[in-house]
Amino acid sequence: MSATTGKLAAAVVAGVCLVGSVTAAPANAYSDSQSTKFDNGARLTANIWASNLGGWKGCHDFKSSAVSTMKPKWIEDDFNAHATGINVSLKGAGASFNGADASAKIKNNRGQKGAYISGRVCAGITAISIRFTSTAKAFAYGNIRTVNASV
Repeated sequence: MSATTGKLAAAVVAGVCLVGSVTAAPANAYSDSQSTKFDNGARLTANIWASNLGGWKGCHDFKSSAVSTMKPKWIEDDFNAHATGINVSLKGAGASFNGADASAKIKNNRGQKGAYISGRVCAGITAISIRFTSTAKAFAYGNIRTVNASV
């Protein structure tokens, strides 16, 4: 390898490293999981995950789920997002929107162990904060269990 080719290769490698470090910003996300048990010891878990790209203003992807370690008669995931601020409203996809609130619900009753919701919620510049909540509900052995997870 000539001296010129070696310098060019070093510059290209340095440029790639520099570009990689400048454009690769860390992704921020928040998550919570909470569980409860049925009488037989089976577990029901509520999970919530929300991205925080650029603070609470702007758009946030979310994933919400209700998961059981057994097959209940039915399992349900209720998702809710609530924004606080002055004259704030939410919009996006994957949920129903009403002013500062977004909600979605899915119920599986064919032996599934989980129920899952995902989408995107967007808040305007007047939003101070957004609370994301997943409520897991399931029916088994004559009992309904409910558990919440929030970020």
